Order: sequence, then C-alpha cells, then structure tokens
Amino acid sequence: MLYKWVSRLFLCSVVFIAGCMPSYSIEDRAIVHIMGYDYIKDGEFKGTVAIPQYGRTEESSATELYLNTTADSPKNLSMKLEGESSKPLSIGKLEVVLFGEELAKNNITDFLDILSRDARIGRGIYLGVVKGDTQELIEGEYSEDETTAKYLNGLIENNYYKNIPQVNLHRFLYAYHAKGMDGYLPILKKENGNIRIDGISFFKGGKLVFNVPFDKTLFFKVIRESTTRGEQKLNYEGGSIYMNHIRSNVSYSIEENGNNPKLMVQVNLQGSISEMEDLKQKKKESSSFVKELEQAYIELFEKESSQLIKKFQEENVDPLGFGTVLNRRSKEFDMDNWEEIYPEAQISVNFDVKIVETGITN
Repeated sequence: MLYKWVSRLFLCSVVFIAGCMPSYSIEDRAIVHIMGYDYIKDGEFKGTVAIPQYGRTEESSATELYLNTTADSPKNLSMKLEGESSKPLSIGKLEVVLFGEELAKNNITDFLDILSRDARIGRGIYLGVVKGDTQELIEGEYSEDETTAKYLNGLIENNYYKNIPQVNLHRFLYAYHAKGMDGYLPILKKENGNIRIDGISFFKGGKLVFNVPFDKTLFFKVIRESTTRGEQKLNYEGGSIYMNHIRSNVSYSIEENGNNPKLMVQVNLQGSISEMEDLKQKKKESSSFVKELEQAYIELFEKESSQLIKKFQEENVDPLGFGTVLNRRSKEFDMDNWEEIYPEAQISVNFDVKIVETGITN
C-alpha cells in the first residue's frame, strides 16, 4: 500500500514538473546557425549572425535573415543582437563560428571564453579565420538551396579529409589550455562568388601568429594526423605529377638526452599517380620510374615538412604538440623550460613513400 502511494506521488511530481517546463517551437525562436566576429578598433567589435528562414512548403528553398551590430565586448554583442531580433535568439543549433583575421591577430581569448562557458553550444562546432570581413562572407549569396552555414560546414568537412587537419571547438580549446601544444584554424576566403580554404592560421594562446598557404597544408596534415584521401602535386623533370588517394600514418619517437631530447617524426605514406603532364613516354616506361617517383616524393615531403617545423620553432608555436608528447613520455622532461628549449630542439622528419599505382605500371 505504501509502495503504491509513493509511486503515485512520484508520478504526480514528474507530471507537475514537466508541466512547468517551458516549451518552444521552431517558429517561436530565431535559430542561429552561423556567427561571425570582426575587429573594428580597440574596444569595439562587430558581430554578425545568420538565421535560416524556411518557406511554407518542403520545396521552398531556405533564405537567411542577417543581424549585425557593434559593441565593446562579446557579451554586449550578444545582448545587442538579441535586441535587434523579433524572436529570442537560440544558439543550440550553432554550426560555425568565424573570426576576422584582424580580430584573430588582436586576440580571440574573450570570444573563446564565451564559447567555452555556454552549455548550449556544442563542442563539435567548426571554427575558422576569415580573410577580410566575416559579415561580407556570411551575407554572400552562394547557392539557391543551401544556407551559408550548410555550405561552410560541407566545405570545411570535405577539406578535413583531404587537405587540412581536423579541428573544432573542442580540439581548439584543448590545444588552447594544454601545456606544450598550440592551436590552429582553417583560413576561409570569399573569392569569385564562392568561399575557399585559403590556408591554416597558427595561434599562440588566443593570438594568430602566422599563416601558411593552402598549397602547404597537406605537409602539415601528414605530420599531424593520419590521412585517407590527400592529393599532392610534384614538379618533376620539367613536367607535373599528381598523386591522389594519399593514405598515411604518423608517429613520434623520442631519444632521451637530458634537457635536450631529440624528437623524430616518422610518416608512412602511400598513394596513386593519377595524372602526368609533359613527361616523356620513354621516361614513363622506364623500369626504375616508380622508384624514382617515390624518392622524389620523399624529398618533397621531407623538405616541406622540415621547413614547416623550423618555422614553428622560429615563432615558438607548437601545433604538433611536441611539448605534450615529451611531458607524457619522458621522465626527465621539465615542462617549465619547454618554451626556452623548443626553438633549438632537435626535430627530424623521415618519410617512407610507396606508390601503389601509376596508371601505366602497376
């Protein structure tokens, strides 16, 4: 009897609590899918959001409502944007957050703090740096049946498979807070009515330190993480060779040496030759041709990757997380001295390249 009474009381409590919880329909809220921030001058920033506007029928293409305003802090930007909307802004479906390059060079720490503290924002959202003005990029017209957020989402995700290492809010915040690791973000640029990946921005804390162009991004990707679908051009004896379906894996090893450890990066890579331009037929049919190409690709990848690492050391930026690796694996390593040691640390790169198909010789 007591059990039945307690069960009924509990059920009534649940019904009462559920009845008190506010519920909203999509029509009641302004659902923000993309947000951008720009630097105007000291103490003044600009915020832009895009809100999809759907038609009454499934066949109707989505349009977007844009809101933008200026304020002296990220929090005030949110408040002022709310004041411009006819419906409460909802950021639970936020997919992409963009930072203007000038803002990133100045510092995005306050904006990262807002994003990291808001429980409504998913940790899997994409971040990016924009060459130019984020408002101009967000408000551009790119497709009749895609919103800007959906377009950017697909663009970034596609390039994560082929050209640039994966990064989202969670990964960037991890690198931002970690000792012995620095963050990076893709660069986006509006050009000829489209948006393209223009390279990668490397950060020290919340400040953008330097960029690398798009044609160098695969060299960073293969020494940062495994690759499944990369593509790379090689200038070879007056002609051009194109390798695609690049698959690779990377590992780091350490040679203990007191306060001067030696780091080694090993990359095993294989791919297929998809195209050859202006190359003599006699050369293509040579029995040693594949071995020559493999060696040429080894030299290309080792040269470009080593130059990138040297640049990281010159700028004292550690996007590969060597400091974190050493801290985990070396008993003698002192993290407090890493920033002093890192610029002169011995770091070598070794590639093993295997061409599995040339289109002519298998």
